[in-house]
Amino acid sequence: MLRETRFFFTLPELADCMAAVESTLALHYALCTRSQIARITDWQIWRSVPTGLEGECSSSISLPTFLAAFREVAINARAIHSQEGTFFVIDQLHNPDSIALTPSQFSSDRIMLCGRLATVSDTERSRAVFAAIDGALRSAGKRVRGTLVSPVVASRAHSGTRLTWNVSQPQSHDLHVPSHFS
Repeated sequence: MLRETRFFFTLPELADCMAAVESTLALHYALCTRSQIARITDWQIWRSVPTGLEGECSSSISLPTFLAAFREVAINARAIHSQEGTFFVIDQLHNPDSIALTPSQFSSDRIMLCGRLATVSDTERSRAVFAAIDGALRSAGKRVRGTLVSPVVASRAHSGTRLTWNVSQPQSHDLHVPSHFS
């Protein structure tokens, strides 16, 4: 069962939402990655997570994704054996008590890629983390065609910034924020 919330928030706005969540829940975060070692680096505070990759991605799918879970929940890597050797993957499927959080980010000064909060898990812990982060995002933004948009991003959209899922898609597929948004 997939649950997801798509959003356009600046990194400071997302950090404020996460700080509100962290005021009530003790979470930790790990980068979803593939590597040749099973080492997992995690962060205890969202503001310390290295999210600043603006300009390096051209689609929402290529943005970095982080797992978020209660601190007492271990985040695990799974081994994948292939002809090229063994590598380790950190993902939500192998960590059912977590959620996946992909921050929205600027691809350029005038293009913002959509962020995503998602889970494929239905465990009590996953639902609790999802609900807390989703609630913080909903409190800070407004829905536009099913996607949460922060006030700062809405203002930038009114000034010409594209809100999109992929830089190369036609602008007619972008999210357009109504002029009455406030």
